Amino acid sequence: MSRNRSHPHAILSSPITLILALIVLIFLARATAKIYTKASDGAIRLDTARSDLARMENKQADLQNRIQSLSTTEGIEASIREKYHAIEPGELVAVIVNTDTATKTNPIESRPDDSAGLSWWQQFLRVIGL
Repeated sequence: MSRNRSHPHAILSSPITLILALIVLIFLARATAKIYTKASDGAIRLDTARSDLARMENKQADLQNRIQSLSTTEGIEASIREKYHAIEPGELVAVIVNTDTATKTNPIESRPDDSAGLSWWQQFLRVIGL
């Protein structure tokens, strides 16, 4: 009878059983690591898809607003004026120039044009700043 009781213990403690248990444990650990990696990748893809969806919904709302605007005469006229800088007959265009920017970008253009009586050499010296 004592021999039967030690038999299951002997099988569980044998080196072959321990090696098989280690192999099964390694396979389970690898499978768990793969599932964890796939779950992490899936969460990242889900966040990306949600941000893309929000961006596309905003774009759709903008396009719908633009379509509504272009469905009226005033909207079409405003779009043509903006895109082609068009004016109606009889309207005047005012061009506003920032003089601070003009002097910083091109100091020659900001000077009054009094070079009519200068020779070409004097005009050249004036252009190069002498």
